[in-house]
Amino acid sequence: MKKVFALFIIAVSFLSFVGIAQAARQQKKVAPQKERIVPRKVEIDTNADGKPDRIENYDIDGAITSIEADTDYNGTTNEWLYYEKAKLIKAAKDTNGDGKQDTWITY
Repeated sequence: MKKVFALFIIAVSFLSFVGIAQAARQQKKVAPQKERIVPRKVEIDTNADGKPDRIENYDIDGAITSIEADTDYNGTTNEWLYYEKAKLIKAAKDTNGDGKQDTWITY
Protein backbone atom coordinates (compact mmCIF):
# COMPACT_ATOMS: atom_id res chain seq x y z
CA MET A 1 0.00 0.00 0.00
CA LYS A 2 2.84 2.37 0.82
CA LYS A 3 4.40 1.64 -2.60
CA VAL A 4 1.14 2.41 -4.40
CA PHE A 5 0.73 5.62 -2.43
CA ALA A 6 4.36 6.62 -3.17
CA LEU A 7 3.84 5.92 -6.90
CA PHE A 8 0.63 7.94 -6.81
CA ILE A 9 2.46 10.91 -5.22
CA ILE A 10 5.26 10.66 -7.81
CA ALA A 11 2.75 10.50 -10.68
CA VAL A 12 0.79 13.49 -9.40
CA SER A 13 4.02 15.45 -8.89
CA PHE A 14 5.20 14.59 -12.43
CA LEU A 15 1.88 15.59 -14.00
CA SER A 16 1.89 18.85 -12.03
CA PHE A 17 5.42 19.58 -13.23
CA VAL A 18 4.43 18.87 -16.86
CA GLY A 19 1.41 21.16 -16.55
CA ILE A 20 3.51 23.97 -15.09
CA ALA A 21 6.12 23.54 -17.84
CA GLN A 22 3.45 23.72 -20.57
CA ALA A 23 1.93 26.83 -19.03
CA ALA A 24 5.36 28.46 -18.89
CA ARG A 25 5.98 27.64 -22.57
CA GLN A 26 2.65 29.18 -23.54
CA GLN A 27 3.49 32.38 -21.68
CA LYS A 28 6.84 32.65 -23.50
CA LYS A 29 5.19 33.05 -26.90
CA VAL A 30 7.08 35.64 -28.86
CA ALA A 31 5.13 38.76 -29.67
CA PRO A 32 4.77 39.32 -33.41
CA GLN A 33 7.25 41.77 -34.88
CA LYS A 34 5.91 45.18 -35.67
CA GLU A 35 5.44 45.78 -39.35
CA ARG A 36 7.95 48.22 -40.78
CA ILE A 37 6.13 51.17 -42.30
CA VAL A 38 7.90 52.72 -45.26
CA PRO A 39 6.59 55.89 -46.91
CA ARG A 40 6.17 55.75 -50.68
CA LYS A 41 5.55 59.47 -51.14
CA VAL A 42 6.17 62.42 -48.82
CA GLU A 43 4.83 65.89 -49.58
CA ILE A 44 6.51 68.81 -47.82
CA ASP A 45 5.35 72.41 -47.53
CA THR A 46 8.64 74.29 -47.21
CA ASN A 47 7.20 77.83 -47.11
CA ALA A 48 4.12 77.11 -44.94
CA ASP A 49 1.57 78.29 -47.52
CA GLY A 50 -0.51 75.13 -47.23
CA LYS A 51 0.65 73.65 -50.57
CA PRO A 52 3.37 71.04 -51.02
CA ASP A 53 6.54 72.50 -52.55
CA ARG A 54 8.61 69.32 -52.47
CA ILE A 55 7.56 65.75 -53.20
CA GLU A 56 9.87 62.88 -52.27
CA ASN A 57 9.25 59.40 -53.71
CA TYR A 58 10.60 56.19 -52.17
CA ASP A 59 10.80 52.57 -53.29
CA ILE A 60 9.37 49.63 -51.36
CA ASP A 61 12.58 49.32 -49.29
CA GLY A 62 12.48 52.96 -48.23
CA ALA A 63 15.27 54.21 -50.52
CA ILE A 64 14.65 57.57 -52.16
CA THR A 65 13.97 57.39 -55.92
CA SER A 66 13.14 60.98 -56.87
CA ILE A 67 12.40 64.49 -55.67
CA GLU A 68 10.26 67.10 -57.40
CA ALA A 69 10.47 70.66 -56.10
CA ASP A 70 8.91 74.05 -56.68
CA THR A 71 11.78 76.27 -55.56
CA ASP A 72 10.29 79.57 -56.76
CA TYR A 73 6.91 78.85 -55.08
CA ASN A 74 4.77 79.58 -58.14
CA GLY A 75 2.87 76.27 -57.98
CA THR A 76 4.83 74.56 -60.79
CA THR A 77 7.61 72.02 -60.36
CA ASN A 78 10.93 73.42 -61.55
CA GLU A 79 13.54 71.00 -60.14
CA TRP A 80 13.76 67.22 -60.45
CA LEU A 81 16.29 64.93 -58.78
CA TYR A 82 16.57 61.25 -59.72
CA TYR A 83 18.16 58.59 -57.55
CA GLU A 84 19.26 55.03 -58.15
CA LYS A 85 19.99 52.87 -55.10
CA ALA A 86 19.63 56.05 -53.01
CA LYS A 87 22.46 57.78 -54.94
CA LEU A 88 21.81 60.93 -56.95
CA ILE A 89 22.29 60.08 -60.63
CA LYS A 90 20.61 62.97 -62.47
CA ALA A 91 19.22 66.44 -61.83
CA ALA A 92 17.06 68.58 -64.09
CA LYS A 93 15.77 72.13 -63.90
CA ASP A 94 13.25 74.34 -65.67
CA THR A 95 15.10 77.62 -66.04
CA ASN A 96 12.65 79.52 -68.27
CA GLY A 97 9.41 78.79 -66.37
CA ASP A 98 7.58 76.79 -69.05
CA GLY A 99 7.21 73.70 -66.82
CA LYS A 100 9.61 71.61 -68.93
CA GLN A 101 13.08 70.44 -68.06
CA ASP A 102 15.69 72.39 -70.02
CA THR A 103 18.89 71.95 -68.00
CA TRP A 104 20.30 68.56 -66.95
CA ILE A 105 23.20 67.36 -64.86
CA THR A 106 24.23 63.71 -64.81
CA TYR A 107 26.36 62.42 -61.94
